[in-house]
Amino acid sequence: MSFIKNPKLIMLIGIPGSGKSRFLLGSGITVAKQLILKEKIGGIVLSPDNLRREMTSNVSNQQVNTEVWLKIKEKTKKYLTMGNNVIIDATNVNTKYRREFLVGLPKCILQAKIFKVKPEIACARIKRDLKKGKDRSNVPDEVVYRMYGEFLYTLTVLKSEGFKIIK
Repeated sequence: MSFIKNPKLIMLIGIPGSGKSRFLLGSGITVAKQLILKEKIGGIVLSPDNLRREMTSNVSNQQVNTEVWLKIKEKTKKYLTMGNNVIIDATNVNTKYRREFLVGLPKCILQAKIFKVKPEIACARIKRDLKKGKDRSNVPDEVVYRMYGEFLYTLTVLKSEGFKIIK
């Protein structure tokens, strides 16, 4: 991977079940990987869910969240410093946590890929995936609905945080 003078930090933003990492195209490529291919950004995809799975064998284990996010931020800093683009595959809807995550990162171009979906559809997707035995986070309906409120607020502040919205 070659050095990029102004690397991009792309945050996928949407509630659980909105299709950030699981929405499959006809070829079976996730949206995160599609962004890399489509925009040819040559980026690194960092997923807290994948790291949580590696650490605990349980993607739904929220007890290690602090440690997971510290590691994700450490890796993000490392890759951006090396001139690599980074994609954060997480909900990223909590404004406080998102802003804290950005503090201390190397200079980069901030971009957001928004995944709009109604919470009832997201809840149905989660239940369907779990019923089919997919290894995905088991997010309770009330959490999805709470996060949807955070998502709606996030849409109003992203540009003021320096994010360019990817269409």
